Order: sequence, then structure tokens, then C-alpha cells
Amino acid sequence: MDISEQTLWGNTLSDWLLALVVAVSVFVVLNILKRLVMRRVRSWVSKTRTDLDDLLVTLFGRTWYLLLIAISIYAGSFVLKLPEIERALRAVLAILFLIQAAIWGSGLISYLASRQLGERVEEDTSATATINALSFFGRIALWTVALLLAVDNIPGVQIDALLAGLGIGGIAVALAMQTVLRDLFASLAIHLDQPFVAGDFITVGEYWGTVLQTGIKSTRIRSITGEELIFSNANLLDSRIRNYKHMENRRVAFSIGIKCQTPYEKLVQIRRIVKEIIESQPQTSFDRVDCRELGAASLRFEIVYYVLSSDYNVYMDAQHAVNLEFVRRFAEEGIECG
Repeated sequence: MDISEQTLWGNTLSDWLLALVVAVSVFVVLNILKRLVMRRVRSWVSKTRTDLDDLLVTLFGRTWYLLLIAISIYAGSFVLKLPEIERALRAVLAILFLIQAAIWGSGLISYLASRQLGERVEEDTSATATINALSFFGRIALWTVALLLAVDNIPGVQIDALLAGLGIGGIAVALAMQTVLRDLFASLAIHLDQPFVAGDFITVGEYWGTVLQTGIKSTRIRSITGEELIFSNANLLDSRIRNYKHMENRRVAFSIGIKCQTPYEKLVQIRRIVKEIIESQPQTSFDRVDCRELGAASLRFEIVYYVLSSDYNVYMDAQHAVNLEFVRRFAEEGIECG
């Protein structure tokens, strides 16, 4: 009897040999295709400016050799008559495909995270912790789904009870960590919507200060009096926030009282005097001055002008200079405030 006609598990040795040749051939072809595609993509990447093609190179490089081996073995199994093993191979192949998809997904999440960091780190260095944390949780969620689907593909394994247990456990964890999760999603909203970034001067209710950093749980602000203020991200977003960084100028409006005994001729000169005082200061723009109210002992003049800078110190220096100049000029003109 020819040795090639001997049987093993219902298949002749020649069938087993042919299956081995098919498997090895498929593996070699897949390997060659992978190398050719990688080479073509790399040459294409060198001619483009976008970084999306770099992502393709990274994802191709993450292709799992074990998946290629499984595909090759599965292709070789078509030569044989092994229905039970063929079903097992299909299950293994499905599991490996899911793991490969999770590997590619992790690469995509890492790419998106690094891209966000590259865009934000120069503007807001505190974004690093939040983006890294979100990237980590994204990969955890991706691998959890992939593993559950992989377990579901194992013959004879039912994941209904496991999903029910995970659902109950997830609800319990979510209830226990709802404050942390609320602040985490608020941190995500801050970094995506960017109502402020590190270095911005903002007001939150009665508090004024410069944003130091926004973390996963809280935002730190250096107040104008020197102490560090810490707000939870969720409470911060629920508050009314004024951001002064992008303000082009500051409107200054105030009133002064002039005694009623002041002669009419001097009252008429007040508008000219005020305009000269404001226009003589650097980075100021005169708007108006009007006698707004006639009181029993004084006349109230309302004065409005603009400081052409968003810097708080420039604003205060201008107000200081204007006020002192009012005192000097009014004294020279014999105009008494009251």
C-alpha cells in the first residue's frame, strides 16, 4: 500500500501534504502582498504632506502575523474533510479578526490622541492629561467590546449572563463614580469647545484669575490676590464665565459730580476738558461725556471712554492717570467736584 494513501483523521497523507502546501503558499502570498502594499504606501507617503497616509502605514504595520497564519491554515483546511475542525478554525479566525480590529482601532485612537496633543499642547499644556486619559478609556472600551464579541464566537459559550452581570456592575460603578465621570466629561467639553485655555484671564462669579491648567477632575486658577482657586470641571461649566483674553478693548464708564454753584461758562467747558484729558493718554479712545442728572447739590456728568487693550494692568494704569489728570485740570479751571 502506498504511504500517501494511508489515512489520518479521515484524510489521506497526500491530502494533508496538499493542505500544508496550500497553507504555506497562502502565507507566503499574504506576506508578499503585505510587504508590497507597505512599500507602495511608504513611497506614496513620501510625496504627500498630510499625515493621514502615515496612519495607513502605522495600521498596516500593526497587522498581526498570527492572523495571517490563521488565514493560511483555514485556506489549507478546504482541501481536507474535517467538519468539526473547520468550525473550530472559523471560530478562531473570527476571534483573531476581532483582535486584529481592536489592534487597528487602538492605533487609530493613539493617532487621534497624538494629533490632538500636537494641536493643543502649544496652546494649552494641561490638555495632555485629559487627552491621554480619554485615549486610555477609549482603548479600554474598544478592547472590552472586542473581547466580548470574541467570547461570543467560542462554540458553546453564552455571554448573556456575562453581559447581564457586566451591565449591573457597570451601573453600580457609574453610580459610585458619577461625580468623577461628570467632571471627566466636563473636562472633555472644555478641551473640545475651548471656552478658555491655560493662560486666559477669566472671571467665575465673584472670582477673578488666570487659568493655570485643566485636569481630568478640576481646573486650577491663580486669583488676582495670589491664591490658587480649584473648581470642579462640572461646576465650572455650570457657572457664568467671562473670558477677557480675546477682548479687544475695555469700556470704562463712570460719573462725577460737579457742584451746582459752578458757573455756566465752566460747565460748558467740562466736555472739552474731559475729551482732552482722555485723548492725551496712550491706548485710550474718547466716547462721550454728558450731564446725565441734575441733583439738589450737584450735577452728575457721565463719562465713557475705551482702553484699547485687554490687559488689566494697562486698563488700571489708564484709569489712574485719567483720574489724577481730572483733579489737576479741574483745580486749574476752578471746577469743584461734589
